[in-house]
Amino acid sequence: MLARYAPSKWTETLSLADSSIASRIEFLLDSAIEAVPELLWGELSRLMEPHG
Repeated sequence: MLARYAPSKWTETLSLADSSIASRIEFLLDSAIEAVPELLWGELSRLMEPHG
């Protein structure tokens, strides 16, 4: 939501030179880009299994 509704604040937050939490946010986003697709695939696969 921050990126959409306050893009300048989001950009400032991601600036390694200006933000004390930028590296942590960067780590979180990098982790999410790897984990979320795998989690989503697992849940969709589970939902598509035949029940019986």
